Amino acid sequence: MPRPRSLAVRPRSGLVAVLVVSVSIPLASSCGGAAQPASPRASVPTGAATQKLEAYGCSAEASTASPHEVRHCEFELPDGRRFNCNMTSFQPSTPTAGEVEASKSCVALGPAASASVIKAIAEAQACLTSRGLEVKGGPVPPAGHAPGGPEGELIIGDALIAFYPSPRSAKQAEPEVLRNAGAFGGKPERRGAVTVLWIRPPPNDLRAKVLACVFT
Repeated sequence: MPRPRSLAVRPRSGLVAVLVVSVSIPLASSCGGAAQPASPRASVPTGAATQKLEAYGCSAEASTASPHEVRHCEFELPDGRRFNCNMTSFQPSTPTAGEVEASKSCVALGPAASASVIKAIAEAQACLTSRGLEVKGGPVPPAGHAPGGPEGELIIGDALIAFYPSPRSAKQAEPEVLRNAGAFGGKPERRGAVTVLWIRPPPNDLRAKVLACVFT
């Protein structure tokens, strides 16, 4: 059975989703968010700058200055930053992370997750990394948001970690998470606004490290 890649329940999907780690999955859009003033751009790490990016959502509108439609698409960099880009600058339409970061036709977007979730993710990430664990994920981009779903996700080996905006929303999502996890024998654990889904039973030391960092 294919390994689930997300905890958040999404419509029209027969697969389990408990996080929505947007590592390489294009997600259906419920997005939005007006463009925020761009803050100083941190450099994409060497290697990651050449990574091809896939658009999360695109829109087209007529232009009075041209007979052609103007197409805009959203992209997420490996470090989680998001940009809305005028695609007339990119041929083909799969730019690299470095091209998006450097292009003047790309506008930085504000974070999709709430400040409390962003803070919780950053603290958990720092804690897990300090314990020698490889961590992927981050705040969920607007295109990844499903009603009642998590605002952020992390992956550590066989652990999928979902960060909800409140304990109430995490509790409301729990029945569906349990139902979906049962389809592949996964085991979720929840405390407050955080749910951890174990794809398979973890070693005791790994479980202790993860729970100590995310259940604070």
